[in-house]
Amino acid sequence: MKEIFLPLSILLSFHWATMGQDLQDTPVLPLKYAAVTRDSAGVDRMIAEGQRLEGAYPDSAVAWYRKAGAVSDSIGYDRGVLKYISNYTYVLNMQGKYDSSLVLNQRSLGIARKMGDSLVLAKCLFNTGSSFQLLNLYEEAIPLYMEGNTLFEGLGQEPFIAKGSDILQTLYQKLRRYDRAYALGNQSIILARKHGMTHELGYALCNMSANHFALGETEKAGAVLREALEIAVAMEDNYLKAAAQLQLSEYYQRKGQWEDMRGAAQSAQQISEEIRDAVGIGQAFLIRSAYEMYRRDYRSAELLGLKALETFRKEKLGAEEVDALRWLEKVSLAGGDYASQMDYKEEADAKAYEILNSQIQSRVLQLEKRYESEIKARQIEQLEGQAQRQDRILRNRNLLSTSLIIAIVLLIIIGFLLYRNFQHKLALRQKKLNKIELETRLMAIEAVLHGEEKERERVARELHDGLGSMLSSIKFSIQNAMLSAGEDEINREAYVKGIDMLDFSIDEIRRIAYNMMPQTLVTFGLDTALRDFCSLTNQEDKLKVSYQSIGLEELELEQSVSLSIYRIVQELVHNAIRHGYPREIIVQLIRSGNTMEITVEDNGSGFDPKILEKSQGIGWGSIKNRIKLLEGQLELHTAPGEGTSVQIRIET
Repeated sequence: MKEIFLPLSILLSFHWATMGQDLQDTPVLPLKYAAVTRDSAGVDRMIAEGQRLEGAYPDSAVAWYRKAGAVSDSIGYDRGVLKYISNYTYVLNMQGKYDSSLVLNQRSLGIARKMGDSLVLAKCLFNTGSSFQLLNLYEEAIPLYMEGNTLFEGLGQEPFIAKGSDILQTLYQKLRRYDRAYALGNQSIILARKHGMTHELGYALCNMSANHFALGETEKAGAVLREALEIAVAMEDNYLKAAAQLQLSEYYQRKGQWEDMRGAAQSAQQISEEIRDAVGIGQAFLIRSAYEMYRRDYRSAELLGLKALETFRKEKLGAEEVDALRWLEKVSLAGGDYASQMDYKEEADAKAYEILNSQIQSRVLQLEKRYESEIKARQIEQLEGQAQRQDRILRNRNLLSTSLIIAIVLLIIIGFLLYRNFQHKLALRQKKLNKIELETRLMAIEAVLHGEEKERERVARELHDGLGSMLSSIKFSIQNAMLSAGEDEINREAYVKGIDMLDFSIDEIRRIAYNMMPQTLVTFGLDTALRDFCSLTNQEDKLKVSYQSIGLEELELEQSVSLSIYRIVQELVHNAIRHGYPREIIVQLIRSGNTMEITVEDNGSGFDPKILEKSQGIGWGSIKNRIKLLEGQLELHTAPGEGTSVQIRIET
């Protein structure tokens, strides 16, 4: 018995990678219940869900793909649009809706060419070529395949080469170049096994069976089909399962195993109906019709053939419709119904002529468009030539204007640069003047403070050497007079009281002299002088003055620096006692590296810092002047009722 149909080839689409979620165990939910974000991640999630469902639930997969496409369009996500098209057209191809698939794939090709990504473009070229191939427009398909294959080979992407080789295998099968198709299919199988591409391996094996059938290698065809069916069952891919069963029915027919052929056809038909694959359903009807022919039940064979014809016509599958009519012609002839046989023959010839005429018209339209494009190209060249001549004239006219504009712009730029340079020089001059002014002010302050210290030193010396010595002499004279006089001649108690008063006066004069010029500072250094100062300032239970120092053991400072620091601390402590009435004062000096931090804190009454802005006091002004001379930084923290903390940082 002759073959009743051509071996079925399955065209793979280049699906797009998603975010990689493992969705195999995800329950199938209606689309309206899915909480998916309207962003690129949400689009990838929709595509992944569609891929998981397309083998067993194509309608649900289509709903996911359309949703992903709508979201991608709304957010301008071009890669999402490409993922939607490549996956959706895969289902359309399996359902025989080739025209719709071509329109979408042509759109994806336009997007891919704008993106400039070679891998993306190669995938879209193959998918668009497959749409042309399924419509038997091989002249359009071949250049797309060749361009895409060149890109894949240039990228060295073997997994994509495997897919591309399988697609090219189906093209050469339709061209009946089975030797070339065999080589491509074998390359696809080898690469798919190498890279663990189980899904692609199943399709390549199923398509390879057509080469084996054409070359008379029936047993080899059966072997690859059984392996493809095992993969389809394991992966729950109903498209591959139906295709493998249809091809196995061909194998059983050639082996004369008619019952097995009918069983495979019934299984393929059931699966094809579930996934709404019109081509698979129609092919299954024709195989079952062949079984009835074998049983010589021509009426049943004709009825099954008519069901196949109805299926093809409903989906507007012209080539398959012609095949069904040719088969019905054979059935009628075998059954002796010559009238029906002639009707089917005329109808098949008319449909074939209609398809051929449509293809010719389509080709003519393409040639007309190409011719119109060439005419337009020539016209554009002519217009461009005229435009170029006019452009040269305009260019010459505008050259002088452009030169003048450039000259003016250059003059403006030069003027601006000169002005900016002048401003910069003025700024530098003003900066130097400010620096000189500051240095002059600091020198004046330093001179005033130096004079003040000299005056302090002179007064202290006169108090200590002059008035102090005089009071000591008076005390000595009174003591001698008291010892010489008898008890009856003088009131001894009055002498003692006078001597005590003299002692107090002498101590006070010495304290004043020490504060004006502490000899300890000159002799033993800053650390010892401040420690003595804090100790002398203590007032038993009324005031506690604590002193802490870190890192001053081997510190050597200039006399002027040590004296300035001493005066700053002295003035801060006196201000605290005079205005804050504290119970405790803490003086702290810490040296770390080249930095010294001076802290004076008290628990007194505190004050509003804004008062200092209006203050004309000598003490606070002296403190600020000395800090300026030392190029230090001052921080004041105080508030009414919260005490006062002064922190000074200087470089030593």
